[in-house]
Formats: sequence, structure tokens, C-alpha cells
Amino acid sequence: MLQIPLKAIIIDDEPEAITNLEKLVQGIAGLTIAGSTTKPEKVLSLFLKIRPDILFLDIQMPGMNGFDVLKELHENKLNPYVIYL
Repeated sequence: MLQIPLKAIIIDDEPEAITNLEKLVQGIAGLTIAGSTTKPEKVLSLFLKIRPDILFLDIQMPGMNGFDVLKELHENKLNPYVIYL
């Protein structure tokens, strides 16, 4: 069960998409965007540092796509709630 306040991170290869999503969710009570990256290969270290409850995840990214990111997290027994972008 989720506890408020919730921490989230955003993974998207487009900086503008990250900025737009941050603006969209900034008014949601109990939700904090605790970090973001445009480099999907850095997700594991970011995730371990922040320990978010929610992951906003782009599917189509060059190199490592969203499904690759999820596979890496699951292999490390990290299972956030995921919202696909």
C-alpha cells in the first residue's frame, strides 16, 4: 500500500517531456518529483539513491528502452509503480 507523501522519478530521453510532466504533476498533493534523467542507463543508480514509489517511464528511448529499464529494476528486486509515457 502506498504511503503519502509519494516520491517519483521521470525517465525520458527528451528533456522537454520531463519539464512538461513536472509542470503537470506539480499541483498534485502528496506527490514529489524527486529526480529525473534523460539517460536510461543511469536509472538503477538514481533509483537506489532516491527509492521512489512511482516511475514515470518513456518506452521508446535510444539504446535502452523502457522495457529494458524495467527488466534491470526487476532483476534487482525493485518494483515501483510504473506509469508509461
